[in-house]
Amino acid sequence: MDTTKGKKEDKMNNQQNKIITHFKHKTTLTNDEARSRYRVRSLTKVISNLRRQGFRIEGQWKRDKIDNTNYKVYHVYDTSDFYPTEGETT
Repeated sequence: MDTTKGKKEDKMNNQQNKIITHFKHKTTLTNDEARSRYRVRSLTKVISNLRRQGFRIEGQWKRDKIDNTNYKVYHVYDTSDFYPTEGETT
């Protein structure tokens, strides 16, 4: 019996739960924050999965003025109403 797939799914669900909890309290999140706070290495993948489930998460590219690098800030508009929308996928 191959338990590798089950472990990967559990890890992804755990990461998704951490990001959902974050967005219920804060409106923004970056890759660096996700990596350092929640040990999520691929925030893009987690966000993509949450969007498929109906969560409304937007992303906006920003430029760091000090080291001139680009980074994406993910945000939600209403933390008190952060639940999947039925019948909608982004």
